[in-house]
Amino acid sequence: YRDAQDECKRAKQKLISFLLCQGFVWNEKTSKGTLKGTFTRDWWRWVGTINFEEDSANETLAYYVRRVKEAQAEAQQMKALIEQAAQEQRHAPYVDALCCLKGVSTTSAFAARTEFADFTRFSSGRKVSCWMGTTPSNNSSGEKEAHGHITKAGNSYMRRTLVEGVSTIGTWKKPSKVKEHSGSVSAAVEAMAADANARLLCRYKHLVGDNHLHPNKAKVAVVSEL
Repeated sequence: YRDAQDECKRAKQKLISFLLCQGFVWNEKTSKGTLKGTFTRDWWRWVGTINFEEDSANETLAYYVRRVKEAQAEAQQMKALIEQAAQEQRHAPYVDALCCLKGVSTTSAFAARTEFADFTRFSSGRKVSCWMGTTPSNNSSGEKEAHGHITKAGNSYMRRTLVEGVSTIGTWKKPSKVKEHSGSVSAAVEAMAADANARLLCRYKHLVGDNHLHPNKAKVAVVSEL
């Protein structure tokens, strides 16, 4: 699924780059003056109005448009397969429980289930952070101790997936989340997830608001605690 997403992203970038090279820039704005998003209905409608004098340019545009739509269809197909596999009895309890956490979707929960395999192989949350490479590097010499950037020495797939999941934490209003799971989750698990959501949101606000930490660094810190 990640490969399909990356392929879709590359196809979109190539299409936008081609349009920019030809002098076509998307500049439609909303009533509030903000720039409208790309690859929306309005954006596709705008692309449909583009017509070059040379047939070769039109054919090239059609090729890039076709590649984007094919890549999007493939990504959606892979997502559907993941959601189907997540409903299997051996995966559903873990996926349903993880989906109680904000920023965790069915696809990212299933990724955690498959990447972790056996959750009990980690004796602490700190070891999980080390495994994902979200812990800060440590440069110690004698009595001096200095912490640097995160190690990035662990599972890059899970690190990227979870960081992208909390990318919108700055707009979270409440720690509650609409349940995405279809199976049964115990009240204890739901309560634990609710406490975790509230704690992570509070930590992010503290790091950004009180400590004036860069939002991206704060998100990585939130993932490390998650």
